[in-house]
Amino acid sequence: DIAFDGRNLYAVDVIADVVDQVHQGTGGLSRSFIAPNLNNPHCIATDGRHLVFGDLTANLISNINRFGAIHRSYTDPTDLARSICFDGRNYFIIDNNTDVIVQLSREMKIVRSAPAPTADCWGISTDGKYLYVNDQTTDLVYQVCKG
Repeated sequence: DIAFDGRNLYAVDVIADVVDQVHQGTGGLSRSFIAPNLNNPHCIATDGRHLVFGDLTANLISNINRFGAIHRSYTDPTDLARSICFDGRNYFIIDNNTDVIVQLSREMKIVRSAPAPTADCWGISTDGKYLYVNDQTTDLVYQVCKG
């Protein structure tokens, strides 16, 4: 999974449990760090201050600073967080087990949930107004209203 903070791109290597920071201008690797205390970091987003990871094995969502230190961890309120994004106020997670889009507050409390547009959602992103969800099987991207 990947995330962009306005300056750098962050990519998760789920095999090596490593986060790569890629420079936007050059495309070169700025640095890498081991995802601390994460067993299987899978989805990644940024809220502008922290990187936010879903850990499939530990069932946690963790806020990590740009130096790789855990700021705070929360129990994942979903069955299986497949992908996560942040719209400036709330997080949105695709729950792969229940095929639901879950809206979470900054404190990782469920605000609301709604059925995903398809049963094989793999990624989620936002432009601030809409959510965009992709279907891995059909290679379609769905535009979804947040409200």
